[in-house]
Amino acid sequence: MHEHTPPPGPEAAQRELPAAHSPRLLAAVVGAAAAAIASALMLWAARSWAGIHLAQLISERLTAIVPLAVFEDVLLRLESSAKPATLAGLIVLQVLVGALAALLYSRFAPRSWPRALNALLLFAISWALLSLLVAPLSGIGLLGHDASVGLTRAQATLALTAAAYTLIVAAFVPPPAVSASAPNASRRHLMKTAGLAALAVPTVVSAGYMARFVRSLQRTPATRETGFSASPFSFPNMPPAITPNRDFYVVSKNFIDPSFDETSWTLEIGGLVDTPITFTYEQMLARPSVEFISTLECISNPVGGPYISTARWRGFSLRDLLLEAGIQPGTVDIAFHAADDYVDSIPLSEGLAEDTMLVHTMNDEPLPVLHGFPLRAIVPGIFGMKNVKWITRIEAVGEDILGYWQQREWNDNAPVLTMSRVDAPREGQRVPLGTRRQIGGVAFAGDRGISKVEVSLDDGVSWQECELSEPLSSLTWRLWKVPYEATEAGMVNVTVRATDGTGALQTSEERDILPSGATGWHRRTFEVTAS
Repeated sequence: MHEHTPPPGPEAAQRELPAAHSPRLLAAVVGAAAAAIASALMLWAARSWAGIHLAQLISERLTAIVPLAVFEDVLLRLESSAKPATLAGLIVLQVLVGALAALLYSRFAPRSWPRALNALLLFAISWALLSLLVAPLSGIGLLGHDASVGLTRAQATLALTAAAYTLIVAAFVPPPAVSASAPNASRRHLMKTAGLAALAVPTVVSAGYMARFVRSLQRTPATRETGFSASPFSFPNMPPAITPNRDFYVVSKNFIDPSFDETSWTLEIGGLVDTPITFTYEQMLARPSVEFISTLECISNPVGGPYISTARWRGFSLRDLLLEAGIQPGTVDIAFHAADDYVDSIPLSEGLAEDTMLVHTMNDEPLPVLHGFPLRAIVPGIFGMKNVKWITRIEAVGEDILGYWQQREWNDNAPVLTMSRVDAPREGQRVPLGTRRQIGGVAFAGDRGISKVEVSLDDGVSWQECELSEPLSSLTWRLWKVPYEATEAGMVNVTVRATDGTGALQTSEERDILPSGATGWHRRTFEVTAS
């Protein structure tokens, strides 16, 4: 007799199926993909219709609570990579949380409920976590009630994010099913495999979209090989006297900078004034304007760093605007409010200075968005963080207002320090023996001007005075150069120092950027080679 072997049951058939190695792995992969797509949608919403971006808000909270020493160490190590690294880290965290949430869903979702009801439960939990936990931790209150974009847009963004995540997870990670026949299981497996293949497309697109955006945040100023051909200070590696808009340094607290069209922007002047004023963009452009040239430097510029540029600006005096509005007694500061919720202030005396300007044009073009369109401040003698961009409101206040970065322990007054930099030759450049070269760079001291630049080729034992370019204005850098003949092979160390217009020598004391800006003499080394 032959033993009768019963046909395999549904459980055996399911075991034979190659169904995605592990249900838990499947849940984690789908959850990570859903979180990536939802994160990309939130980024798109923030850029397209001024929704909230939780990663931006969390980043701002982190900069406020991270110890100053840690913050400084990150800036010094990463420099222009700090912002993209922060965003990339927060995106990775979102993806990991998404994977974990999908695992929990696959494990604990009620098995007896219809799939639609489980999806509704997942949406409610996702929305509640975003609105009742993440939003308050991001500083915008329960439900996003305190978001600057308004409760409606905040909730629309949170709901869109929760819905996108829910739809993907609920579609591909249902709760464990009760027993089913082998043919049905095979059909479900085939459909799930096809669905996962289709899911890969939006996941890759979302990842690419976010990756391009992260890379775009690393805005290191370009190094130009030559400046204007007619200038005697135009030789390899020297910057032009006036920086093209595309090369002007960019520093911002934002992942996503605000943007306006000409019809939606207004400027308000209020606070302790007799006559509040509101301007449209057209009315602002109609005001009498003047052109001037001024250099800006970021307070986080390291010794020899790239975060300094010069432009030709056009605008009008802040003083005239304040006098029109009528400043009331008791005014202490003039506060600038920007469209990205950035706030900073200057003393009233600076606000009434004739050279403190509000500008709308940069190098004969409307202000680029990166540089503050439609309106920004140019405050001579003060680091760039107080030259506020995207201004929407100017307010006379009766107290000293600590701005965004001052609340994070940066210097409140932020006066520009005397700096000088070696641009040519490049660090480590090989110079053939017997050739002649120009050593050159830039020097800047805010509104104090530069009276002298000196270089040393023997580590400060002796100094040689450099030739200086004519100042474009009293508010700009000066280019410097000194001839050099390579008469002896070996390493050459160049040290530079500057003297400002008051006769004060640039300090040699080495100090990091926090809290008042970096100090010290810049040094660069190149090699004279026999071949």
